[in-house]
Amino acid sequence: MKKTVLFCAVAMLVFVILIGCGKKENASPQGAETESPSSAYPKINNGQPITLRIAMQPNYLPTLNKVPTPESPEVVLAADQIADEFRKIHPNVTIEYDRSMPPTNATEAAEWFTTQIAGGTCPAIAFTWNWYTPRGWYADLTDVMETPNEYVPGNKRWRDQFPEYLWNKSNNTNLNNRVQAVPIWLAPGPLTAYFYNVDLFKKFNLAPPKTWEDLRHVSKTLRDNGYTALLPFHGNQVISTDLWPIYFSIGPCYSANLMDPLDYDKNGIIAPVEELRGVKANVHNPVIHEYAREVLYLVKEMLTEMYPKGFEHINLDDEWNSGNTGMKQDGSWAFQTEASNTKRSFEFGLTPAPVVTAETSKYVAKIEFTKAGPYQPDSEALNVMLPAVEENQAMFDAAVAYLKFLTNPEIMSQMILEKATHIGSVYDCAIPPLLEDWMNRPFPIMPNVGNWPRGWTTEGNEALGRELELWIKDNTPDDVFFARWNRLQQEDADRAIRVQNVDTSGWK
Repeated sequence: MKKTVLFCAVAMLVFVILIGCGKKENASPQGAETESPSSAYPKINNGQPITLRIAMQPNYLPTLNKVPTPESPEVVLAADQIADEFRKIHPNVTIEYDRSMPPTNATEAAEWFTTQIAGGTCPAIAFTWNWYTPRGWYADLTDVMETPNEYVPGNKRWRDQFPEYLWNKSNNTNLNNRVQAVPIWLAPGPLTAYFYNVDLFKKFNLAPPKTWEDLRHVSKTLRDNGYTALLPFHGNQVISTDLWPIYFSIGPCYSANLMDPLDYDKNGIIAPVEELRGVKANVHNPVIHEYAREVLYLVKEMLTEMYPKGFEHINLDDEWNSGNTGMKQDGSWAFQTEASNTKRSFEFGLTPAPVVTAETSKYVAKIEFTKAGPYQPDSEALNVMLPAVEENQAMFDAAVAYLKFLTNPEIMSQMILEKATHIGSVYDCAIPPLLEDWMNRPFPIMPNVGNWPRGWTTEGNEALGRELELWIKDNTPDDVFFARWNRLQQEDADRAIRVQNVDTSGWK
């Protein structure tokens, strides 16, 4: 009973903080088994057979083994079960999951997609982090978001199922604010977290860091006593612009202090196109602005003074499991995986990524914290891939129908409860009991300011990444690096404006 009451209390708290109150109008489309599909749901491909290929988010990709084995102890079944339920409504649609797409590397995945597109085998739905907007690979979903979700009784507009703030996120829209991804999973709080070694923290009387100054103190204490202070996320084991410190600890704190010059439409949000406009107006130019230099200096501090030397070549799992590391960066979604990590012999804890405060810089905005529960967590989404549907209306219809079906709260809850690593993107989705304690702690209220700009295209980010690596390794003087960074960023902003056909009328 106590557990049930706690679950309900946390669920209501998160519901209020995250997305506000609203009447539940969702129900599972279970009536499809007795009701004729054509009478209640869209008819796909005129009832003729069609195969819908999906490159699912790796954590939710159904496993080939249906029971645990010593070699494959984890079993993921929900996506297959959801596909079976979808086929009860649309028996002519076969769903196939593609298991060959590289899961985290944007460059490798781009090569994979290029091959699939050339061969006519591009999946209709894919998880891509919205990496490929400049390549024109995504179908525009803005108009279908205005249509009812037929799989949610009473719904009049699909878009209304989601918190409105999600449509101001660059991982769901393009620079012209056109919807090109459907949010499915929300991080349970910040998208990333710091896992910490409770045993070491107790040994040195350390508290989990909330601010950058806390992080400095903890890191110095651990290093001075012969321990590794902090390990990067596996996907950040190279020096590039796609660094989590920029995204989650540093960038938003500085961007929020630039609301006045960057919020051009004065709606309290810095949209991606406003960030782009700010770059063209030299708001983020490190050659002329001390705060812009500070952002880069803090990134360098983390990579050279908090990460271990030669972090690019360390086996991160072995280093963490050894017990000689105080902290590691990972997704908050990895909580369940870490909880079942049998190679770790110490107790671990979890804390949100530390934020930069006025104690560190006069150029950052004041960051408040919730009493409990996350604030506007980031999403992970699924794209409809234009090369697979552009000349195939039936495939587009199938992809949209599946995504609408998936965003029925009770259907989505099947996936969320199985993995217990995320919360759902739509109202009234269940919250995994495993996350109760984590969800009941304070979280930073990060302003809706996008992030500190890097590049907008793969080409631009790769060029910026090369310059960043040279500077991090002290092969480029500061003034030379800042000048090159600004030049490359300006060139890539021009490239993004051209490729995405951004309307710049009125810009200065």
